[in-house]
Amino acid sequence: MHIRNRLDTLLKKFEKRFTPLNRIEIIEDNVLYNYDFFSRLTRGYVWPVLKANAYGHGLKEIATILQKRRPQYFVVDSYFEALKVWDVAPHQNVLLLAVTNPVNFKNMNFKKCAMVVYSIETIRALGALERPVRVHLKINTGMNRQGIEPAELDTYIREIKRHAHLELEGVCTHFADADGENDAFTNAQQKLFSDVLDTLEQKNIKPRFAHSAATNGSPKIHDPRCNAMRLGIGLYGFHTLQQLDPARHVVAELKPALRFVSTIIKTREVGVGDVVGYNCTFKADKPMRIGLLPVGYYEVYDRRLSNKGFVRFKNHGLPIIGRISMNLTTVDLEDSDAQVWDEVEIISPCLKDKNSIPEMAALAGTIPYELLTSISETVRRVVV
Repeated sequence: MHIRNRLDTLLKKFEKRFTPLNRIEIIEDNVLYNYDFFSRLTRGYVWPVLKANAYGHGLKEIATILQKRRPQYFVVDSYFEALKVWDVAPHQNVLLLAVTNPVNFKNMNFKKCAMVVYSIETIRALGALERPVRVHLKINTGMNRQGIEPAELDTYIREIKRHAHLELEGVCTHFADADGENDAFTNAQQKLFSDVLDTLEQKNIKPRFAHSAATNGSPKIHDPRCNAMRLGIGLYGFHTLQQLDPARHVVAELKPALRFVSTIIKTREVGVGDVVGYNCTFKADKPMRIGLLPVGYYEVYDRRLSNKGFVRFKNHGLPIIGRISMNLTTVDLEDSDAQVWDEVEIISPCLKDKNSIPEMAALAGTIPYELLTSISETVRRVVV
């Protein structure tokens, strides 16, 4: 272990001296602004969701930034993500969302880790440890993915009570259509969840936390017993509320926290009729000057942005031409003065730019979540 730690230290020192052609800038002030915004909005506990490499932003970078706010929980998908959190925030409590193979329970640190549960088998396996474990019971209120049925509540409560070391710390649910313009389904889900809270109260069972809302649902939930929220994409400056949703204006001032920068590595003159890239999908209809970037669908791009997307150089929006390759992309330099080693902006933190995440997602026919979580972990993140 000592040798491994020494090697990791040496590698990090080398990385700091090595200047990459691609980098991601994480805007610390915007992360904290977004966190504070939801703290004011919900007036309850705000638990940042750091799964999927903090939505592509860098789990360790975001965890480090948020130590300035010391949230009650970080929310992650797996125990491996929890270990990364503890590398930079060793005392931070973590809530695990996903199912964990019970054979691993004996090796897990439950002093700093709570678990979302929704199966009798998981509860029994945790109870068999005879160690204190905090659990959050997930209720299926209509998404029909994870969670127990409300009619099963008594069965699960009895099972948890059978194990003296288990603490029912929380109950939760997840909305299927919180970003839809019509809130009828979300309201129906919340009604079912509130009914579960009523039932627990009648049984004199009072979990410390109840959480149903994430980013898009947070402006719509008004049950004061829901005293915590799981802050996912909103932490990073985005939402997916529809144009006509009355709640959209509430989150309109969120600030994106990621900027992706690359470098022009070659320029080339092409003539009329010349093609660019795989499958000859782009053919020049005039003499052009083009630039090559060392970034492709491995690092960041959705391939559907081929011949559609844009990068920015100074005030120029430069079109992507030809197929996006695994590690390379070609752009039309148009009448710009861009030269080799000049930097270009792949992702802009300005929502109005054509290369912002929402604009790129719309062009690619996908959602911001997919683009963000597809950003490669190999690209260096720098907090600015």
